[in-house]
Amino acid sequence: MSAYDVASFLSAIEELNQRYPPLPQNQVKDYAFPQVPASQLAAESTPNFSVRDVASPSIQQADTQQLRVSPFITKENEVHWHPRPLSAVEIEFELSRTRWFVANIQELYRTIQRFGKQSDKGKDAASQVRLLYITYRRYFGRVFRINDLPLEILVSIFRLIADPITHSNLDIQRRNAITSVCRHWRSVALDDGTLWGILRFSKPVAYEQCFEYFKRAKSSPLTVHVSDTPEEALTVETARSLTERLFTKLPCIRVFRAIVQQPDTALYFMRSLSCIGEQGIPTIMERLEIIQKTVRPAAQANLNHQPVVLFGGAYLPSLRHLGVGGLPVNFETCVLKDLDTLELSWMFVGDSPAVFQSVLRKSPNLSKLSLDNAGPRSPPSCRGPAPVSLPRLETLAIVNYGLEYTLFILSQFTAPNVVELNLCQIHTREPSRIFDQLVGKFPAVKSLTLNCFAQVVRLEDGPSIAQWLRTMPLLVYLRLVNVSENFLLPFLYDAKTLRLPTSNVPLNIKHSICPKLKYLEIHYSSPMKMPTTPNIPNWFLHRLTLGFPLWKCFIDSDTLDTLGPDKLNSLKEALGKTRTSLYRLTPSDRPIEEQHLLGRG
Repeated sequence: MSAYDVASFLSAIEELNQRYPPLPQNQVKDYAFPQVPASQLAAESTPNFSVRDVASPSIQQADTQQLRVSPFITKENEVHWHPRPLSAVEIEFELSRTRWFVANIQELYRTIQRFGKQSDKGKDAASQVRLLYITYRRYFGRVFRINDLPLEILVSIFRLIADPITHSNLDIQRRNAITSVCRHWRSVALDDGTLWGILRFSKPVAYEQCFEYFKRAKSSPLTVHVSDTPEEALTVETARSLTERLFTKLPCIRVFRAIVQQPDTALYFMRSLSCIGEQGIPTIMERLEIIQKTVRPAAQANLNHQPVVLFGGAYLPSLRHLGVGGLPVNFETCVLKDLDTLELSWMFVGDSPAVFQSVLRKSPNLSKLSLDNAGPRSPPSCRGPAPVSLPRLETLAIVNYGLEYTLFILSQFTAPNVVELNLCQIHTREPSRIFDQLVGKFPAVKSLTLNCFAQVVRLEDGPSIAQWLRTMPLLVYLRLVNVSENFLLPFLYDAKTLRLPTSNVPLNIKHSICPKLKYLEIHYSSPMKMPTTPNIPNWFLHRLTLGFPLWKCFIDSDTLDTLGPDKLNSLKEALGKTRTSLYRLTPSDRPIEEQHLLGRG
């Protein structure tokens, strides 16, 4: 750098110091940078560092959570910085500071590689890198010329910001924010129809905003979500006014979801789609869900109205996801083929098992099947047709059945490749009969959820449970909701003898029950409480003794709050001995470990 450059740089700094004086010394002490353990450092450090590396979130997700700056720091930064066109002096200063950041971070990475990340110098350098990342990310937007990017790249960035995949209300705020930054952004965003294709009709006050997005979407594919609340239930008249405007772009609707309170309203949405077949309207619809939220007996829900023929009898080659709840559907005349997901609740599927099996047989590539009190009107007393083979089924949920009907449903199909199995609200006083039916039926299960058998699992059922569990050797994640603690005991059995081992020595993996089990999630809701005996803490200790300890234990907040200090300390002590981490869950949490296990993370 020449003497002239140095003088210019110093004069620029002097001018900026006069215009934006630094904070008083006593305020700097209030900055609370998070203390990040050195063990959290990324596994690898690349010496080829660049500005692209600094700008991108290259640190692992676990580290990113540690790097969040306190709200005070962010607020102070916002007070002293307002987006505006920069002068030549300011641009030169920001670029010089950027080069300084890059050079220092690059040198710190060399230090880590030279001395090792476990050395004192390596740990100190890692901490400094993190602080520089935190600081640099606050300034990066001042030097990155985003408006000079090609339009197609800028549009892609906007789509990532809106992130419609999450289907949350946050994407609405983000889309509105994008159009409020500058004229260029607003022009680019309004010209991109795909950015406005998510429509959420949740409250009447938001309808006009949704229809404004509807106009901006132009001919782009649409995702329509309609919902209501018990306090403001959607009426048939309102539903009619919505469909009259929405269905002017019916060929563009790719996803249509209506989850409403009133059965007449849900039925209207379903019947309104009959125009597809009656008028020969082409459509790209891939997903249809129409669900009446008010739970009623299946017989009442299906007999009060004339069954509806979906889409007026037309076949939709694009349809892959169908969800229907509490509504009468004429499955004998519907043309449903090649579905990926089928979710049925509180409804009859024909008058005989043959109709139910026909629905399954036409979708041999079905990957998800959810049955909530849904099936044939009355199962036959004699043996029915051969089970349908569903070799690609990965997720199965069976909910709200009695004992006999559960056994009947399980006999209607075979699915040896199910990896996620959910059994919920199975009403029976003889759970051993269900366990016997499940033996060997789902050998590939990795995630098992049980929300049943609250008070009926007895110690005598242990051998039946163990016989079933040993046919699921790949089980990794277990979720128990209101399940008797007696269900856990068979996990300690010898798989050969189906009894507890005679000595506390590590078991051979061939003799173990679910040797890959690593995660346990526990929920107990009112009126049930988590058992007050020490059996659950001891269970973790016994799994360690057998040589198969668990990695993590998840317990929901309500359950943890019901534990007394003594019991909670006992649980923590046991988990500490087994090196099992304890996590508190909120009702909406779905641990990322399970998502990764199922390939969804």
